[in-house]
Amino acid sequence: LGPLSGAQTITWDGLDSSGQTVPEGAYRVEVEAIGPDGENIDVLQSAMARVTGVEFSPEGITYLVLKNGLRLSLGEIESIMEGGVQP
Repeated sequence: LGPLSGAQTITWDGLDSSGQTVPEGAYRVEVEAIGPDGENIDVLQSAMARVTGVEFSPEGITYLVLKNGLRLSLGEIESIMEGGVQP
């Protein structure tokens, strides 16, 4: 991204590096920040996803089920918004 600082939005078009559409599934994003002297800088990452369900574990933990099948506990959620609305 160059010398930008602060919050950044990155959008992925669902294509691989050859321009081919990749199959639906769960993908991982890694972000690395390196300072001017080559030192690693801590980075806070977040993502948006559609919630398709809620699950309650026998241990009393509430999970939100995402469209990609991943489950997140409520403690991992930063915000919940109406569909199609971005902060």
